Amino acid sequence: MALGSEKGAEPLVRLASVADPHSVNGQYFHRFRPNARTSRQARDPPVARTLWERTESMLGLA
Repeated sequence: MALGSEKGAEPLVRLASVADPHSVNGQYFHRFRPNARTSRQARDPPVARTLWERTESMLGLA
């Protein structure tokens, strides 16, 4: 089931308007719940390194 644009933007708007942005920095949210479970691939250091290197290459930084 697809969400409407207002419902889909709600998490971003809520996070963008928190009083202390450092309190949520780096956390993964799922349906407004902080530190939600991530996929195994999201926690894979070699995958993260490859993503970082490809991003640097695309930006002309490598």
